[in-house]
Amino acid sequence: MIPVNEIRFNEKSEMIFPVTIYKRQGKFSADVYNNSIEVFEQAQRLFSDILSKESIKYLSESVASIYSGYGFDFSYEVGGLYTLMECTCKSRLSSFKPKNQILDLNQHYDGSLIETIDTKEASEFGQRGKVILKDGKIACVCVENYVPYEDFTEIAVETAKKYRKNGFATECVYALTSELIDNGEKVRYMCNASNEASIRTAAAAGFYEIGQDYYFILEKEVR
Repeated sequence: MIPVNEIRFNEKSEMIFPVTIYKRQGKFSADVYNNSIEVFEQAQRLFSDILSKESIKYLSESVASIYSGYGFDFSYEVGGLYTLMECTCKSRLSSFKPKNQILDLNQHYDGSLIETIDTKEASEFGQRGKVILKDGKIACVCVENYVPYEDFTEIAVETAKKYRKNGFATECVYALTSELIDNGEKVRYMCNASNEASIRTAAAAGFYEIGQDYYFILEKEVR
């Protein structure tokens, strides 16, 4: 059985994380709410791979049914299976050379929304980031996560649709990662496990896979 850190459920929360599974170097661990333990144990009995599509489907549906009675709506489910990658040393970056001019986000943000990244908000929050400009507008942006972690810095990257498949994402990831490593930081990159293009982007910039995370989030219904 997978080692479990049992967490007490607080029904007054606006957002909950009933099940989070971590896979590192082939070993599993999990954070599970106390009233989700039975479902989690049943999933382990039913499925040989706790991160298989069938197991995740079972967990998602079972956990959602438990918390619907507390006002958490299945339609507000967020999460899934994610691949976690890491880059810790400059030598992994040495073979890559950007072809475009890479600029600091805080000096060149234009307030645009690049897919899921709000460049104005990121700049106002003081998030470190790198951008590539095309026709005076941000074509690609890579920023650090606004949630700080003690022992690593997580980054995210987005490219405007019209500029995809030009290698911009890899260049921005490379530039920000290089700066963070120079600052003595360990850098991590997480993306949906099914997003092969994103995984290739990180790998091209010097990242390597260190594990997978499955997390399941429910939010309160909007009334």
